[in-house]
Amino acid sequence: MPNYQITLYKHGLIVMLIGLVSGFFLAFSLLGEIGLSPIPFVIEMEIFGSPARWKAAHLGNMMNGMVLILFASALPNFKLSDNLTSKITIGLLITAWGNFAFYMFALIAPNRGLSLEGNRLGEFNWAGPFSYVGGVLAAVALITIAVVLIRALPKAK
Repeated sequence: MPNYQITLYKHGLIVMLIGLVSGFFLAFSLLGEIGLSPIPFVIEMEIFGSPARWKAAHLGNMMNGMVLILFASALPNFKLSDNLTSKITIGLLITAWGNFAFYMFALIAPNRGLSLEGNRLGEFNWAGPFSYVGGVLAAVALITIAVVLIRALPKAK
């Protein structure tokens, strides 16, 4: 198995694991406590971030992990040079970890990380730029990869 596939599988699984753990925090934020029924140990605590944002972090990271695994499996079907495959791999890692930053910092960004300043959703704080830049890098990287791969497809017969 080529190194790029191992890298994408590994990072994909790590990002999915983060998504799974985020699912526990989604449950904790909904319940207002940290506890795993039927275990009798419970800590009454409000978890930072809204349940909607934890849901986004949970599902978004799960999907991004699956995207890396999908691309690791699909890339061998494209006629790509080693150099281009390496660049696509780096772009996919930027996508997954940029989106990770977007979801996680958006949990504590009043503006939801959708701009570099305050917006109608909330005020600016230090987390907003980390969320915003991560999301923009991820989007630009994946759009670029999609265009490159569309162009690399063989012509239909």
